[in-house]
Amino acid sequence: MKKLTPILINKAIDLYANEPNITHSAVAERLGITNKTLMKLRKKPDFWHSVYAEFCIHMEGELPDIVRALLRECKAGSVQAIRLLLEWAGKLNKTLDINISSPFEKWLTANGKKIEHGDNIEDGVIIYDELPERTADNSRQAAEEEIVKLDKELIKKKKWLARRRELYNWQRRATAVGIAPLPPKKVSKGTRLAWEESIIQAEGL
Repeated sequence: MKKLTPILINKAIDLYANEPNITHSAVAERLGITNKTLMKLRKKPDFWHSVYAEFCIHMEGELPDIVRALLRECKAGSVQAIRLLLEWAGKLNKTLDINISSPFEKWLTANGKKIEHGDNIEDGVIIYDELPERTADNSRQAAEEEIVKLDKELIKKKKWLARRRELYNWQRRATAVGIAPLPPKKVSKGTRLAWEESIIQAEGL
C-alpha cells in the first residue's frame, strides 16, 4: 500500500470536497491506501479545514447558476423567491423598531398630556418591512432587457470563477511536487502549457 504524499493528500481533499456521499473505504480504495492510513490523515487538525476551503471554491463557481435559477422562480411569480432575491441584492429592509409605552405614558396620552423629553432625546421611528420603490420604467421589455444583462454578467463571472478554480488547482499541484508557481504577471500560452506539463511529469502521471 502507498504512503501518504502531498499528491495523495490533495486527491483526498478533492474527493471529500466534491463527492459528499463518498465513504471512507471508497476514498482509501481510490487512493490505494489502507483505512488506517486514511484515518491518520482525517485526524490531522488542518485536513477538514482544507476540505471545506476546497468545497467553498467549487461552490463559488455554482453561485451564478443558483442566482439564475432563483431569478427564474421570481419571474414565475414565487413570492418567497422574490423576497430572497431582494434580500440577496440588498434591496429589502428587514429592520423593525418597536416602541412599547408604559402604563403611565398611556395614561398621559389618554388625558391629552405629553411627557417632556430632554433636548437630546428624539422620538422613536418605526421602520416597516417594505419593498423598494418601483422604477419609472416597469414595462416587460425593460424587465427582460435587465434579465438578459444580468444573465450575461453571471455567465461571464462563472467563466472567470472556473478559470480561477483551475489555476488554484494547478498552483496547489505545483506546490505539492516542489515546482515554483507561475509569476503573477500574464505569461504566454506556451509557457503556461510547459509549466503544466512539468507538473504532470513530476507527479508521474
